[in-house]
Amino acid sequence: IWSVTLERSEYTFERQSTPVAIAIAFDLSPSMLAIPDPGLGISQPPRFERGKAVLLDYLRALEEQGQPVIVSVLGFTKNASIIMGWDQSTAQVKDILDYAVSPDLFGSSGTSMEAAAKSLLSVFSMLPAELSSTSRQLAIIVSDGEDTMRASSFDYAKQELSDGGFDTIALQTG
Repeated sequence: IWSVTLERSEYTFERQSTPVAIAIAFDLSPSMLAIPDPGLGISQPPRFERGKAVLLDYLRALEEQGQPVIVSVLGFTKNASIIMGWDQSTAQVKDILDYAVSPDLFGSSGTSMEAAAKSLLSVFSMLPAELSSTSRQLAIIVSDGEDTMRASSFDYAKQELSDGGFDTIALQTG
């Protein structure tokens, strides 16, 4: 994630004053609550906590560099919903990740990457008009990668994401 928005920008082009538009799609399926088998002697937090930690570090790094951002957060299982619309406050985004993305929010259905892809396309179409053509657009999909819906939906999702007009990063937590 860092190389896409932080390092690459320093080496390949001049930093722009327009924000980077970041849409975060967070997998809220039960498998994201999994922890490694305690019998293995590995002590790690659940998958969703590991994904949140990486995102929070990333947002801190953006703040430290003074990179202006506008962020939206989505949650998905077999369906997707907007948790937070576009906001320029990284403090607000961090609060959503810290307090709203919790075990109480997780659903009981499986993961659909197709739902995530459709939701990302939808949220980028809601980007404020002054930013839709000038900002760099980045989608971050936080998931354990276990798409439990029909196999053809994954191919559809990959095609939708590649045609979306934004960069996509998969933050794999499994």
